[in-house]
Amino acid sequence: MGIILRLAWRNIWRHPRRTGLTLAAIAFAAALLVFMITLQLGSYDMMIDNNLRVLTGHFQVQRAGYLNKPKMRSTIVQAPQLAEELRKINGIVDIAARANGFALVASEERTYGVQVIGVETAHEAKLSIIPGRIQSGQFLSGDDAQEVIIGEALARNLKVKVGDELTLLGSGRDGSIAAAVLPIVGIFNSGMSGLDRGLIEMPLITFQDIFTMGNSAHVLVGMVEHLDRLETVLAQVRKIPPNPPLQEQEEEIFPLQEEEEEIYFLEEEEDEISPLEEEEDEISPLQDEEEEISPNLPLQQSPPLKKGGWGDLVVLDWNTLVPGLLQMIQADMANGWFMYGCLILIVTFSILNTFLMAVLERTREFGVMLALGTKAMFIGKLVMLESLLLTLVGLGIGLAIGTAVTLYFYVHGFSYPGMEEIGAQFGLTESVTPQMSVLAFTLGPAMILLFTMVASLYPALRIRMLKPVDAMKSV
Repeated sequence: MGIILRLAWRNIWRHPRRTGLTLAAIAFAAALLVFMITLQLGSYDMMIDNNLRVLTGHFQVQRAGYLNKPKMRSTIVQAPQLAEELRKINGIVDIAARANGFALVASEERTYGVQVIGVETAHEAKLSIIPGRIQSGQFLSGDDAQEVIIGEALARNLKVKVGDELTLLGSGRDGSIAAAVLPIVGIFNSGMSGLDRGLIEMPLITFQDIFTMGNSAHVLVGMVEHLDRLETVLAQVRKIPPNPPLQEQEEEIFPLQEEEEEIYFLEEEEDEISPLEEEEDEISPLQDEEEEISPNLPLQQSPPLKKGGWGDLVVLDWNTLVPGLLQMIQADMANGWFMYGCLILIVTFSILNTFLMAVLERTREFGVMLALGTKAMFIGKLVMLESLLLTLVGLGIGLAIGTAVTLYFYVHGFSYPGMEEIGAQFGLTESVTPQMSVLAFTLGPAMILLFTMVASLYPALRIRMLKPVDAMKSV
């Protein structure tokens, strides 16, 4: 093995210029792949994290049917207590209850329809980016504070600022009118224009008081330490036992919940205009209730929690909650790998051309070796080893350069000049950090090595077809 290795190494440097150009091509391709793959994977991590840390979270616990038809009365009873129990699970960064509603908000000059979210203020910083995106004022001061924060675009549309008051008008959980006048303590910029012009947040207890929610909420939003361990964490979440007496308490608090007509969303306002349809719904409340808690709804892609006092709850991961995000990432990854594949093919054909020329130039040499009794398999192994050594040296240089570039941008961040607005739509900040992982560093070079070794098979196999007499006549 030592002899064939020395021969292969010497043969590589018989044409230093050709070898240098080939090494440069391999090193450039490897360095580019290392940096681009780490940057692409890093942008996906940032895209997922920024999108999920606005409202969705890594996973949610909610009533069956709420995802497809989010009704005001589809609530989780004693949600803060359940969240407190789930926080004990290893791997969960934090989890908190949230209540969702829609309402009209009015300033002195204008009125807009907005989404209203009640949050547990003490836990929101670990679940959402909004507390860190306050542009003026401050975040909510406590769970029972009578105050709100609003998006920057909404503040401009309403012509309000920190310290001004908003009048809120909506529909409560029991069908009553939800109304309040609350001061603005903060204005945020999430980076997503749709949210900034249509979202306000208030403390959960304040939301529960205004919308007659009792001690319930609509969803539990959770974040995990490592996204790749999400399924393991969710398996533990589903094992939390319910507390049966809590359902009875909820029914006593809201005895009219089955009779209410859903006027939660603005698109369902026509139900108010049609009293006959509303009256019909009151006659058959059981049918509406059955649709609400049907266990056969298509959204139940995750096994539900045990039925009992918490109702029929389902645990949904982020892919179920935001399916478009994963599809967008997969489409972008496919496009990226097409480009990487083209680059790898260019390098592969460069290697193939180099060694095919080497074999043709050395035909007389190989003929003499065959005539002296050297086996064709040995010569084929020699050519394969030359290809392997050349590729490994090039990959080593490229990996070193790619790692250095990646480490630099890992510290300082990589920005796309002029792409700030487009990046914000996809949850990307102005600076993207490459992903530092073994897979990201080795995937590109491994693909180059695989393709070049496959390409070197052709010159090696061509040697087996040589006839010593004819080969020695070659010039």
